[in-house]
Formats: sequence, structure tokens, C-alpha cells
Amino acid sequence: MADATFATAAQGSQFQPVYLGRKMKVYPVYQSDLEGLEVYAGIITISIAVITLIAGFAMTIWWDWETSAAVGSPKESYGLAVLVICCAVVIGCVIALCMSWKKKNNVLTRIEKESYELNAAKP
Repeated sequence: MADATFATAAQGSQFQPVYLGRKMKVYPVYQSDLEGLEVYAGIITISIAVITLIAGFAMTIWWDWETSAAVGSPKESYGLAVLVICCAVVIGCVIALCMSWKKKNNVLTRIEKESYELNAAKP
């Protein structure tokens, strides 16, 4: 039986193996750092999603309140209460977002700093 390389070469195609080499620098990253980054990224994603959802909900209530609520009606007071709650949730999510963003950047900076220190220590 003929070799597959020769069979394809007989039909006009050519097989030329190419061997490439690459030097890679590998730095240890602790599992806890990766898990922390994953948690912070999840908190950031959830915070942005909740902020967007609540902001849209608040804008809908505000628009309904401005266009159809009569002054002094229960709809006006409920609308105001819901808007205050929406604002509190958005402020809380923005605080969580900022804290998680800062902590994520601190972990990334530490990993990068440790990588440079390991690189400088090797001859």
C-alpha cells in the first residue's frame, strides 16, 4: 500500500513538513488569583446588567408618571417611591461595580508585577 504522502504527491499536491520552534515564558499564577478575577468579572457583569435593567425600569416609570399621573394621586406617590428604590439599587450597584473593578485591577497589577520580577530574576 502506498504512503498517503506519496499518493497525494502523485496527484499534484506537495507535502512539506515544517517544524517551527517557539520560546515561551511561563509564569506561575495562583489558582486563587484566577478565581478572584473570575468573581470580580462576574460581579462587574451582573452590576452592569442590573444597572441597565433598573435604569430602564425607572425611566419607564418616570415616563408613565410624567405623562399620566395626576397630582396627588396614589399613582404619583407609588411612582415616586419606586423611583427612590430604583435610585438606591442603582447607587448600590455602582458602588459594587467600582469596588470590584478596583480589586480586579489590583489583582492584575500584582500578577503583572510578579511576572516582571520573575523575568528579571532569571538570567
